[in-house]
Amino acid sequence: QLDRRLNDIGWGLLLMLTGLIWLVPAERVPESAWLLGVAAILLGVSGFACRNTEAVSRSFSYRHSADEEVLTATYQGGPLVRVTSHHLFGDGTLRIVISTPPPESRAYESYTLQLAEDRLDHLLGLAVHSGLLDVDLKAVLSGLALQGRRAPHPDDDSTFVLTVRLRSYTGPSNPVGGEVERQTSLYGTRSMARAFPDIPEITAIHAIAMELAELRREAKAKGPGEEP
Repeated sequence: QLDRRLNDIGWGLLLMLTGLIWLVPAERVPESAWLLGVAAILLGVSGFACRNTEAVSRSFSYRHSADEEVLTATYQGGPLVRVTSHHLFGDGTLRIVISTPPPESRAYESYTLQLAEDRLDHLLGLAVHSGLLDVDLKAVLSGLALQGRRAPHPDDDSTFVLTVRLRSYTGPSNPVGGEVERQTSLYGTRSMARAFPDIPEITAIHAIAMELAELRREAKAKGPGEEP
C-alpha cells in the first residue's frame, strides 16, 4: 500500500510539473527544466522509499573498466535518416558515433566525452530506480492500448534503443541479485512521455534520452574525437 501511495504522489507531482511547464511560454522555460524536475521528483520519492522497509528496494553495481560497456543507446531513423549511437563505458568514457543506416553503416562523425562517476551513476540510476529493468515495455504499451490510451506518433520520429549492462542488480525481477543485461526500445520518446506522464518507465527512458542529448551537445562543443 505504501508503494502504491508513493507512486501516486510521485506521478501526481510529475503531472503538476508537466502542466506548469506547458502553461509557461516555451521561450521562457530552460531546455532542461522538465528533466531536472523529473530527477528531483524521482530522487525525492526514491529517498523516502529507501528509508522505509516496506518500499521496493533496488540496488546495482557495475564494472569501473574502460573495457566494459555499461550502457548503449541508439537513435534509429528520424528526419535525417541516420543512426546516432552512444557507448558508455564503466570508466566514464562516452563515445558517440553518427553513421549512415544499415546495411552501409558508415561512420562519418565521432565524439568522445569523459563523465564523472556521479554523472554515470545518475544515468544508470534513472533506468534502475524507475523500474525499467523490471518490466517488458512492449507489454506495458500493449496494456495501455487495450485501455484505449494511444500516443500520437509523428511519421518522422526515431526509435530509441537502450541497453543496460550491470555487474549486479537486485530488484523485483532479480531478488537474489546477479549480473543483468536488459534492452528496451521506444518510438518517439518525447511524444510518449507527454502522452503518458504517469508511466515511470516511459518518463525514465525519455529522461535518459534527454540526458544523452545534453551530453552530445557537450561532446560536439569540445570537438570531434578519433576519426571514425
